Amino acid sequence: MQVRTISVKDMLPFQRPREKFVALGPKQMAMEELLAILLRTGLKGKSSIDLAHTIIDSFTDGIRGLNHMTIDDLVKIKVLVWIKRLPFVLL
Repeated sequence: MQVRTISVKDMLPFQRPREKFVALGPKQMAMEELLAILLRTGLKGKSSIDLAHTIIDSFTDGIRGLNHMTIDDLVKIKVLVWIKRLPFVLL
């Protein structure tokens, strides 16, 4: 069963990650929303928030796993294409 995700464009303005960041600041946001801002866009059928959630869930220690991820870790996350992986390797 495929779960339909809502694209960021279809969200109300106050729900969108960038707008929420400007209005409320980073401390009032979920990690998925902050990571979605870094991702900038989603992929076909997945919003940037969905991709962020997938990345965070792929590590046993959640968002802290981003500090230790390698290209091999990112290859395992099949929802990301190479161009989306590159900024995280550069961090």
